[in-house]
Amino acid sequence: MNEPQKTESDLTVVEIPVTDLVPGRYQMRTVFQDNGLAESIRNQGIIQPIVARGECPPYEIIAGERRCRAAKAAGLELVPVILRNDLDERQAATFGLVENIQRHAFNPIEEAKSYEMLAIKFGLTHEMIATDTGVSRTQITNTLRLLKLSDTIQSLIIDGSLSGGHAKTLTTLNPAAQEGFAKRAIREGWSVRKLEEEVAKLKALLAPKPPKSAVSEQPLSIDANRLGMEVGEKLGLPVKLKWTEGRGGVFEITVFSVDDADRVVAKLLSAVADKPDR
Repeated sequence: MNEPQKTESDLTVVEIPVTDLVPGRYQMRTVFQDNGLAESIRNQGIIQPIVARGECPPYEIIAGERRCRAAKAAGLELVPVILRNDLDERQAATFGLVENIQRHAFNPIEEAKSYEMLAIKFGLTHEMIATDTGVSRTQITNTLRLLKLSDTIQSLIIDGSLSGGHAKTLTTLNPAAQEGFAKRAIREGWSVRKLEEEVAKLKALLAPKPPKSAVSEQPLSIDANRLGMEVGEKLGLPVKLKWTEGRGGVFEITVFSVDDADRVVAKLLSAVADKPDR
């Protein structure tokens, strides 16, 4: 999609009552921090006009909702606006998204939801979104994976407790392990690199070990490695089943924190409580 080219003379700035502007229908941004913008606008005015569309009030904001909010807070009655009624729906949605990306205004979850909106609303592939926005297809795909994280983790990303780099590392874990690692990363102040190292350690522990060679042993009646891995996947922790034929076995669960231990105990108690009496 190529946005219609406009010359400077085409982009007419008009003064519009700030109360005649409403948020855009494709705005995925939910966090608007003032950071002194209202005071700056009160003293210097709005330097970059708001972009909106509409033939009459109310005008829908395409780009500049934060400036509009700050103008209201500053007590302005009129604001400079460029009306872009030449944009179709897809172009309008992409215009606002690109401005937020260029201004680094999005948190990672807002950016992911914006890509998701373009994909669902307009039936766009990741490649098409990349062409429209100028963002690489790989980054779009990786960012969209953040929406598979739990609501709890997404909230930690939105409030800044976890960075986008932390979040992308967490997406490589199964859901059972994600929250435990997220809490540890915050509690212990892990960098993205440190989180990557800890995740790699977990994956190494969970990886199936090569079979021992040499002496031929009597085959076990159960697949201890498989059962250990299945339990580990459920718990999100390294689990081994040490089995002795004719005597039974022991599950060994490796935990990395008190939270991990509490979570394992809670799961075991829940499983016992749900088991019907015989």
